[in-house]
Formats: sequence, structure tokens, C-alpha cells
Amino acid sequence: TLRRYRLATVTVDHQRAGKVQNELRAAGREVRHVHYGEAVTIEIGLPDADVDAFQSWLADVTAGTAGFELGGEAYGEA
Repeated sequence: TLRRYRLATVTVDHQRAGKVQNELRAAGREVRHVHYGEAVTIEIGLPDADVDAFQSWLADVTAGTAGFELGGEAYGEA
């Protein structure tokens, strides 16, 4: 079964990147891509219904230091 997801980008500093990636995977989130540059950007897929709760969770995990930006849509297995 395919489900529709919203793509989202989380931006964190290099010191928090490993912890955030581990926390995302432990929470069952799909990490689609990670890019290391001046900061670390982590692309994830979120069900639309989870966006608000995810933003609160991310703020807790990163002490409010992470950036968050919603993108387009993608489809993946449920």
C-alpha cells in the first residue's frame, strides 16, 4: 500500500546531526536524504496528520535550535 507523505527538511548544526538522525530513526521516521554542508540538512517524509506533532517533537529534541521547512509530496510504502 502506498501512502502520501509531505517532504520536510530539518536543518541542524553538525554537533546535533548524529543525535537527531538517531532520534528520527528511533521514532520510526523515514530519513530520505542527509546533506552535510555548512549545516546538516535531513530530508524526511511525514504523513500530513503528523506535521504539527513532529514540529513540537523536533523542538524538544533540539532545544529549539533546528530549522524546519515543509516541501512537496512523495509516496512511499505504508
